Amino acid sequence: IWSQGDDQSSQFCYQRIYDLDLTHPGGVDSTLRKKPIYIDSAIVGNKNMAVATGNFLGGSFKHFVAAWQGPNNTVTVSVPEIVSGTLSWTSTNIISLPGFAISGRKKIHVETGDFWGSRQDEFVVAFQGADTTIHLQLCSFNKGSLVPQLLGTVHDEKILFNLSLSNWDIVAGDFNSDGRD
Repeated sequence: IWSQGDDQSSQFCYQRIYDLDLTHPGGVDSTLRKKPIYIDSAIVGNKNMAVATGNFLGGSFKHFVAAWQGPNNTVTVSVPEIVSGTLSWTSTNIISLPGFAISGRKKIHVETGDFWGSRQDEFVVAFQGADTTIHLQLCSFNKGSLVPQLLGTVHDEKILFNLSLSNWDIVAGDFNSDGRD
């Protein structure tokens, strides 16, 4: 996922999947297969972005979630409906999360994991909020649907030092061996 264009007003979000084809061994260039490109003209400008993969429906195929700086102090989250045979898509499910910081260096993170132990991944979006806290917003999916559902939010950690710093990150994992990330 990347932004591309001649100037700020003509930059759009480009999204493409590359498939690793191990049936025709050779160099890296001969085994990476470009799949169709998707250009989202709703995403304009040079934006902060994050992307992560997850098994959101609990099946055999992975999906991806992308998050970027949206309009009006928001974070826009997108989950495309990928066609497994072509690794392309024609529709995308989008939600908007309020409260994104409008000044300073802004950072967005996305992390996935099986947080409920249901063999179906959820995702968390993290960003610096306008209220100078780190926002963690947890999203899940209803059975058979890739429309993200906001389950909850936490934003109680204040940034007490330079608000323009972006030296933080998030990670998810089953750190206590309970079967949940």
